[in-house]
Amino acid sequence: MIVDNTMTLITKPFLRRSLGAMAAVALLLAGQAQAAAPFVDNNDGTVTDTSTGLMWDQCSLGQTQGGNTCTGSPTAFTWLGAQTQAATLQSGSSYKGYADWRLPNLHELQTLVKTGVSPSIDSAAFPATSSSWYWSATTWGPFPSLAWTVVFLNGSTDASGKASTNFVRLVRSGQSSGTFGLSRAELSGMSPSAATLTATSPVAATGYWMVVPRAAATPLATEIMAGVASYRGVTVAASGNAAMDVATPQTFAISGLSVGTHYDLYLVAKDTSYETVSDVLGPVEFASAAIATSSIVVNPVTPSTLFAGQDSGGVYKSTDSGATWAALNTGLSNLSVKALAIQPDASRLFVGTDGAGVFYGDGSSWTACGALSGGGLNVRSLKFAGSTLYAGTTAGVFASTDGCTSWVAMNTGLPN
Repeated sequence: MIVDNTMTLITKPFLRRSLGAMAAVALLLAGQAQAAAPFVDNNDGTVTDTSTGLMWDQCSLGQTQGGNTCTGSPTAFTWLGAQTQAATLQSGSSYKGYADWRLPNLHELQTLVKTGVSPSIDSAAFPATSSSWYWSATTWGPFPSLAWTVVFLNGSTDASGKASTNFVRLVRSGQSSGTFGLSRAELSGMSPSAATLTATSPVAATGYWMVVPRAAATPLATEIMAGVASYRGVTVAASGNAAMDVATPQTFAISGLSVGTHYDLYLVAKDTSYETVSDVLGPVEFASAAIATSSIVVNPVTPSTLFAGQDSGGVYKSTDSGATWAALNTGLSNLSVKALAIQPDASRLFVGTDGAGVFYGDGSSWTACGALSGGGLNVRSLKFAGSTLYAGTTAGVFASTDGCTSWVAMNTGLPN
């Protein structure tokens, strides 16, 4: 019987009928036509699946190991009782020589299914397995009071109330074997402190990303999803998550990076329907943009006042001959500064950007100048000749005699 907070006295056969469509999907995920996995007997009561790298308890929990067989009846646990028992074995009791046993997720448990036999499992690797329900660690998304099981009578899946009792086979080692793969992550829009990640999931999921220093130890899927600040001596640079629609490129905004630093990025996703976990994608190597000073001008009236243009960081001002600097970017819509020029009377400073043309201001805020025609938004140099301001751009040379309100192309004789 299944008893939970939302449904009362629901029999397992009734639940199997009501969840028939969902179970069919789960069977597809399991891959019922798969061949038996190549299990290796470790001669210590455990077997290793060489196709997944997972190590399994050879016996159901509660049975006694005797040579290469299992004797006695398995113990039935509630879902919480199964989790508690696994946690107890993680506390250092060294069950069969290891202290990191856990309840398998749904996909991991499905990898044990062997079709065409009953019980539907490799009986040489897992002797005396009951043809019954075995718990997974996966909650059924729509009803948190239910969890997924695998029925080793025929290899089917079923949802069972967490208050009911089922059998348990524990697993250890390695990361959880993912149920699906993510498309290769692409990084773009690199700046000194941010970047944009784009990736695609074949199923509706929540994607979790983590950025760590280059060549740091690989984080576990659980660590990425938990958004930990550090793990095993590694300090995490940035992390976050976002929903991922089916087969739709999803963008993740990454922030909080250090200037000009090399990083590794990892991404993992959790299926919305089954709460199973994808393979970890990564490391994706990238570096945040470095900030280089593209130009410096000195206030001709007050020589201790300097202005510095940064190729990715905007404009900075120093009033102590460069000992200290402060950003002056209010109103500057493009921080890729390539050129600076100051009027002879120091009344106006002009800023040339890579992509947004020229701005002017008094050093506290900025206003866009008139447009430079013919692709002159990509400025490379600014120079004054008396009261005339010249702008060198990727579209040639322009001149302004009215404080940059308007420009005239000066390209006669210049190569195209």
